[in-house]
Amino acid sequence: MAQTHPWLMAPWQCFSRCVKEGGVAFKKAHGSEIWDFASEKPEFNGLFNNAMACTAKIASSAIVMGCKEGLSRIGSLVDIGGGTGGLISEIVKANPHIKGINFDLPHVVSTAPEYPGVCHIGDDMFHGIPNGDAIIIKVL
Repeated sequence: MAQTHPWLMAPWQCFSRCVKEGGVAFKKAHGSEIWDFASEKPEFNGLFNNAMACTAKIASSAIVMGCKEGLSRIGSLVDIGGGTGGLISEIVKANPHIKGINFDLPHVVSTAPEYPGVCHIGDDMFHGIPNGDAIIIKVL
């Protein structure tokens, strides 16, 4: 649903301008960066967060199964850009010894549900990230 939504299709109309002039297609289409746009438009924030949560569902089982040994050796894990916490919650559910830290922008984590063993921290990763034994970044 998100990929074909007009908000996310509009930047493609600016693609050739970006190739010729440089710049970011989303900003050319909407006048602001995607993160600022999401913080100003709750409807877009929800659409984007739901789309990211869907990708977390796909990735979580592969990460939990493929990284068993590594996950068994850590006590805390920070998911940078973790959205509403779907990925870190699945990791913690499979590895309850891990303290999960879901880290994303304040307008994102403000909509995150509570998960056992996971705390949500809202801030900008360019200002610093929470301490943990390891970090995970699913999508940049």
